[in-house]
Amino acid sequence: MKALRSHPGSFLFRKNPNLIHNAIYPQAFEETDDLITNHEVHFPKDCFLIGSIGRLTNQKGYRYLIDAIPEVLEQVPNAYFILIGEGENRASLEQQAIKMGINEHLAFMGQRERVLPLLRRMDVFVLPSIYEGFPTVILESIACGVPVIATNIPGTDELIKNGENGWLVPPKNPQALAKAIIESYQKPDLRKKFTEKASQNLKRYRIENIAKEYLSLYQAISEKHSPR
Repeated sequence: MKALRSHPGSFLFRKNPNLIHNAIYPQAFEETDDLITNHEVHFPKDCFLIGSIGRLTNQKGYRYLIDAIPEVLEQVPNAYFILIGEGENRASLEQQAIKMGINEHLAFMGQRERVLPLLRRMDVFVLPSIYEGFPTVILESIACGVPVIATNIPGTDELIKNGENGWLVPPKNPQALAKAIIESYQKPDLRKKFTEKASQNLKRYRIENIAKEYLSLYQAISEKHSPR
């Protein structure tokens, strides 16, 4: 909402913006897909799996997540990472991982049609973006029962409250990312608490509730412009 209010159009037309969020389809997360096997990503069966889903672009900040991996591995040797998605930065990110010597702990999964099995397998979801609009992928992670670590940026901070239902860290900060990941591993009860707390807020983003918001907006516009 802060971004909308600061938009030049708000000042030019002196209008308050109407904010309607993206919606999720609860039924999509009730599927009974089998969990992805660790064999598919060549990881140990009992590994602690950290993952993310998004375009491999500068915006998503994956270079900072990769920079955080060595520090994580010092404390959590059985930590493994997956990145789901494609983008122009894939080759450079793969080279970064090789140069840092952590490529055996990081799998690039590419574009996937069936993401939910991978998402459900994650022990924690990380979104290290530099900027976002409204990251629906966080809602999807919460709906799958996966705790979230994300950057403290507009949009994301509407969904995650640091220390209440997840972890928020400064953007472009590998050390902060590593610290949050390590804490998520060391405190399974906290992961469970955050997941349960975050899920309580999902109802407002259900498709039927978002549809009602659109209907109310259209009715208000129609009434305002109807002949008198």
